[in-house]
Order: sequence, then C-alpha cells, then structure tokens
Amino acid sequence: MSVKKVARIFLLLIILSGPQVLGEESQEFEVALKPYIETCINCSAVVIKAEKEVEAAETAYLRARKQGWAAMDIESLAIAYQTARLYAQEMRGQEMIRAVQRYFALSRAEQELTTAKKKLEIAEQKLKIKELRLASGLQSTNEVLTEKNLLLAVEEKKLEAEDEYDQARQEFFRAIKLEPKSQVFLRIYQSLNKEPRTYDLPASLHQLRTTSSKFYSAQSTYTLMKRKREALQDPELTTEGERKKVAEELRSAEQNLVQAERATADLAEELVNDHQSLVRKLQLERRTIELARHQLTLAKIQLVNGEILASDLEQSAVDYQEALERLAQTEGSIYLQELRIAAACGEELWPLLQYLTVAGDH
Repeated sequence: MSVKKVARIFLLLIILSGPQVLGEESQEFEVALKPYIETCINCSAVVIKAEKEVEAAETAYLRARKQGWAAMDIESLAIAYQTARLYAQEMRGQEMIRAVQRYFALSRAEQELTTAKKKLEIAEQKLKIKELRLASGLQSTNEVLTEKNLLLAVEEKKLEAEDEYDQARQEFFRAIKLEPKSQVFLRIYQSLNKEPRTYDLPASLHQLRTTSSKFYSAQSTYTLMKRKREALQDPELTTEGERKKVAEELRSAEQNLVQAERATADLAEELVNDHQSLVRKLQLERRTIELARHQLTLAKIQLVNGEILASDLEQSAVDYQEALERLAQTEGSIYLQELRIAAACGEELWPLLQYLTVAGDH
C-alpha cells in the first residue's frame, strides 16, 4: 500500500472517530455516511488486492510495448489490463454497497432494540395490571399465566435484539479497523423519501455487457483468438502444432464467452426481478401502515370512551411504529438493490448517496 493511501486512511479514521484515534478513550462515536464508506473502501483487502492487480497488469502491458513484443501478445496484455481495471471498479462498488448495508444494518438493529425494550415495558405493565386484577378477583389465574408466558416471549425477543445489535455494531467497526464503541450515532434519514426506479431488462442486460469484467475479458479474448487463428492458417508460415494450439485456445475462448453471456443474462434477470419483488413488498408495507394508523386512531378513541386501558393504546402505538420501521427497512432494501444494479451497470454510485445525506455530510 502506498504512503499516500496510508495517510488517507489515517485521516479518514480521525474524521470518523475523533480524538480517540489519537489515544483518548471514548465510548461514543458519531459518523456520517460518506467518510465511513470511503474508509471501508480504503481498508478493504479485496479492493487493495484488485488495485495491485491493476498496477501489475499495467506494468506488464507497458513493458511489452516498450520492448516491442508481438502485436497480438501486446493486445492480450491490454485485455488483461482493462479486465483488471473493470474488476477493481466492481470491487470498489461492491465494497461501497457493503458499507451502506452495514450502515443500514446497524441503524435497523438499533431501532429494533429500542422497540423491543418498549414492548417489554408494555408487557411488564400488562402483567402487573393482570396480577392486580387477579388479587381483586377480576382476573383468572390462567389469564395471568398466559400473560407471564407472553412476557417471557417478549423478554426473549429483547435478548435477540440485543445480540443482533451487538453483531451489527461489531461488523460496522470491524470494516474500518476500529474497536467497537458502546454508543454509535448515525447521521442518516430514517426514510429515503424517494420513489423506486423502474428498469428495463433488455437495456440493463446491454449495459451489463459493457461493464462486466468477466464478459469483457471473455468477449475480447474470443475476438483476439479468432484473429490469431486466421493469422496462423498459412501452413508455409506456421507449424501444425501452432495451428492446433490456437484452435484449442479458440474453442476454450468460445466456451468462456458462452458461459459469460449466460452468467450476465442471469445476473441481469436476477437484479431486475429482485427489485420488482421489493417494490411489490413496499406497496404492501404502505397498506399495512394505513391499517396500523387506523388502529391507533381507533385505540385513542376507545381510551377516551373508557373501552380499553392505557397499555392497550401503547401497544397500538408500538405496532404503528413497527410498521413504520418495516417500511423504512423495505425502502432501504430497494435502495441497496438499486445500488447493486447501478454498480453492475457501471454507474457512478456517489451521486446516489444524495438520498441519504443529512446535515454534516459533505
């Protein structure tokens, strides 16, 4: 890794975590999305390896040109160089998506833990009320036992939410080579406030073919092998062994191209179909929110009329909050899928972050 890159990573870590990088202990950590992503990319072993492969391929290509190698050998090295560049771009895009995914996962886990704690408070309150009603002769023993079992289930959900939050926090910090902090403040919108994109499968497939490192390598190598075979057809200029070798190379290149075409088509179909499935889920979540909102409004009226207890209203409020959280999660999943499609099609991903930017992100 270059000195310049090491310095950049160190600077980004300072931006991300503040004075604790310089030796001061702190268990609070505030982070904006863009510097977090930049640090993840710069710390990624996969990205670093891919960029080294680009440097090695470029060096080999330039050396061959300088030394006056055969034209087709130089072209083969040029293909390897361009393939390495496309692959490195793919790795950067994938790491960027993983960073956003970790960011979302931590935010979601924190929300779910908060909700789980609130549900536990409500369950404890309900049990207390039922026990008081039992003592007053207004409740049966079986109803209290049922409420205790429900409380145990809610306690278990809360423990699961704590484990998931801890795991998300560990993964969040591991990606930027820092020790986990007990409190993390993510500066991010809870909702994306954007409508999903629409995609055309043939157009997406065409774009994928122009940016995929595997497809480019397979197609370019096949074209080169065809030209090489044509150049070696004259028996007065080539040996039989050379002609057999290039024929085998051409067959291998053709098989690789067929496989690359199939893989690219499958990827395009998978990306678009998964996006459409998530959009249908989003529509369902929106209808669920309307129902939860209606139930909350009804619960408020019932409380005023003395038909339900305050704990029942709190439960309706929690149900509505959970519906909002599921909607935000589905929006986030759609956004991540759109990032995957954009990355696969060679789009610049940074402009898409505008939907997540908040005050303090530059």
